[in-house]
Amino acid sequence: MITTLCTIGFAGKTAEEFFSLLTQAGVKRLIDIRENRHGQLSGFAKYPDLSFFLHEIAGSLGLLNRWNLMEYWPSFAPNQDPRSVTEG
Repeated sequence: MITTLCTIGFAGKTAEEFFSLLTQAGVKRLIDIRENRHGQLSGFAKYPDLSFFLHEIAGSLGLLNRWNLMEYWPSFAPNQDPRSVTEG
């Protein structure tokens, strides 16, 4: 089985644009890698709203049985401290 990994940001998008892009792309699982998913700048993508919207949209499209919906992997978040970058 081949798995395709894509990235998407929520900044500058309306909720309608964001969820339409996910639906059109056939996304089955969203992996949130943000370090701070509770921030006020997250808007509609703030935790726990994002998982609620995903569940509602998947349910309305009849996709709940096929979607793994959402996981949280903060260890994949980009490091914001340039001093922590090591050269290899």
